Amino acid sequence: MQLDIAQSSKISDNITNEYSLALVQNLESRKWLLSNVQTDWWNNLQCQKYLVTKQSCNTNICDIWQGSSSSLHKVITLSEYQVCRELLWMFYVQTSMVVFQQENESKFVICSNISIPSLTTTAFKSILLPFCECFSMIYDIKKFGADLQMDQNSDCQSPPLTYEAYNAALKYHLYELNNKVLSVEKDIMKQEDCNTFLSLSASLRKHLNTVKILYDIHQKVITNWRVSPNWKCASRLLSSLYYEMQNSHSLERMNICTNLYLCSLIVYLNIIDTWLNEGRLEDWRDEFIIVRIAEDELAGNNEQNEKFTVRLYDDVCSADPIMQFLLQKVQHMGHSIELLVSLNRITDIQDTTHTRISLNSKFQFMLLWEISYYCPSIKEIDTTELQMDEVSQEYEFELEINIVGQLSNLHNPFFMKAMENYMPYLLCKNDIVGDLDTRDSQIEEEQIHNLYKKLQKVKYILPLRNILENTLSEILTSQYNRASKLVKDIMINEYKLQTHLKLLRFVYMMEAGHVMNKFCQILFYEIENNQMWANSYFLSCILEEVFSQYWPDTSLQWSITVHSNINTRQVLEAVNYITLCYTIKWPISIMLTEKILEKYNDIFRFQLKLKWALWTLNNLRFCDLEGSKSPYIRDRLEQFYIRRLESLKFWLLHAIGSIHTYISGQVLQSLGFILEKVLAQADNLDTIISVHNEYLDKVHEHCLLTKEFEDLMTTINNMIEMCGHIRDRWSRKILLAEELNVMEHSYIKYHTYLALALHNAVQHKDADYLTGLSSAFNCSIPCA
Repeated sequence: MQLDIAQSSKISDNITNEYSLALVQNLESRKWLLSNVQTDWWNNLQCQKYLVTKQSCNTNICDIWQGSSSSLHKVITLSEYQVCRELLWMFYVQTSMVVFQQENESKFVICSNISIPSLTTTAFKSILLPFCECFSMIYDIKKFGADLQMDQNSDCQSPPLTYEAYNAALKYHLYELNNKVLSVEKDIMKQEDCNTFLSLSASLRKHLNTVKILYDIHQKVITNWRVSPNWKCASRLLSSLYYEMQNSHSLERMNICTNLYLCSLIVYLNIIDTWLNEGRLEDWRDEFIIVRIAEDELAGNNEQNEKFTVRLYDDVCSADPIMQFLLQKVQHMGHSIELLVSLNRITDIQDTTHTRISLNSKFQFMLLWEISYYCPSIKEIDTTELQMDEVSQEYEFELEINIVGQLSNLHNPFFMKAMENYMPYLLCKNDIVGDLDTRDSQIEEEQIHNLYKKLQKVKYILPLRNILENTLSEILTSQYNRASKLVKDIMINEYKLQTHLKLLRFVYMMEAGHVMNKFCQILFYEIENNQMWANSYFLSCILEEVFSQYWPDTSLQWSITVHSNINTRQVLEAVNYITLCYTIKWPISIMLTEKILEKYNDIFRFQLKLKWALWTLNNLRFCDLEGSKSPYIRDRLEQFYIRRLESLKFWLLHAIGSIHTYISGQVLQSLGFILEKVLAQADNLDTIISVHNEYLDKVHEHCLLTKEFEDLMTTINNMIEMCGHIRDRWSRKILLAEELNVMEHSYIKYHTYLALALHNAVQHKDADYLTGLSSAFNCSIPCA
């Protein structure tokens, strides 16, 4: 009990001693401030009058002017040194003081009844008024940053991180300004030289111009982030800074814009870096101009393979080539990255043999390298040393993290306590990742500021657009090529993409002629002779039976769908309601969409019509038409009609055969060979998709299936329909002169029109690919 009382008494004595010591130190500090800092004259301002030691007209202008004027207010006079000190202090803290007063939230004015002995109040105000404007600008810039910090703790929308990075760059410029002002203030405090308003204005003129440039840029690039969405504010900030950088009329303004732009771009580059290396589009403040499409929208659209979209930006962003370049490249790359994530292969893109350097660090290094081509003075900088320092710092930090991780796995708190003096403090904390991110961000900002200092040494304006585009293109293209090549290898080697494409050409384009001829003949026969042909299952079974003999592994993937309840024996009519389906799974379905397969079906149906026409004409036997009668016994007029009908058959064989040869040979086979050659040289999936789509569009065009050749296709279809009319006359063996006249006249009209239309297409539409077909029709035109 006595021991406890003694201990409590001892503790209270210690507290009393510490409190007394603090009071003594406080009093000493106040005495030092009173004796060393010249603020005691603030306490008696109302009667403050600076005494002039040398009496003359020049040194007492204020008193002379006040005596001759009828002003009722007493003018307070201060020394020029006192005013200079307050003026310099206002660069640090913008608030109401003795000379400078805050009239409203951001406007500063000169106190009306204060001057120095050698100036009237009017002259005094006119000299200091430019500084008031400067202080108002600095106040607005600082208020912008304060508002960003204030709203982070509220429940309202958080400001974009791009604005925070931009604000950090503004703070850097203000910090540099304060350092310059501090050096000026140190010179004034020495009071070794004659420091006047004129000399001070000359010393600060350059810094005032810097503040004006900063404020002018700030006013033009900032949007109210409380009203506008973050992505619009961030994208407009970057594009506006780029516009100001490109249209700067002075080197200093361009360098400031460049520094602000590069610092603000850090956030976008960090988002891109995480997305491209780890497969996560992390946009915590909803400020990136590319956004992931909602799952419900993707579910509602089966054709929607794009999982990302670009937000609707304004004219400022559309005029920004760097923003457009980023959007095109990054959105393109995002598709490959998303595919790797879906395939669970994103780790394959990461290079585990080397320490990964962030995209921002690469950008800073490459930017400095590009600038060195234009500026010999910067070229002497050892950029390799810059990179090695950065890599070594990253390596040392990761090594320290690894050591701490191994110690943590021991689960021995006593050992950790014993070792904490030998480890960096930050690594002993739990939030290692957060500290690492903060550290990386600080390093990146320091690199940009160092780059800004180097830019200040350049004596002329650099072509920054070319420099930025070349730098971004190089670092993004290398990243894009790695991801795209990996996706291409996976699709070709593991999912057999080229095998699928070749099989589509074999079937839809009928390049496998022996297989497709067999199927077509069965199909034509069933349509014309089987009343129950219009059954999807029935036709699919026929297809599977034929295909299983040649492609047993994929025969079950093919099927035929008959649309609507059609009841016809006409093949040409039935073909329009038939769709050949090929069942494919993801990820091949990314490339072979429903729209792509529909184009394949258009070509397939056209070929079916051509093959039916040739099949029909080739099945017309002369013995069926002429019968068993001897040609000497048969009536001469009847024989003449038979020869006319046979001539029509030969003309149709020539016309339709020429079209079929052109389609199957010149178009499908030739373009197919070209496609295989280009696909073999493609180094990424996007190129494969692009080349395949171009191939399909070209086949569609060369097969005359575009709107441009609608008249030609109508004529060709009419000519194909004539085959059915000839077969009817051939099978009935009843030949009428009127019918023959109509058919001959129709054929001559069709043939002549095709010959002229194809000739005009070659001559005026640059359709050189139709030269062979045009020659086939123009070399022999039937006469009436």
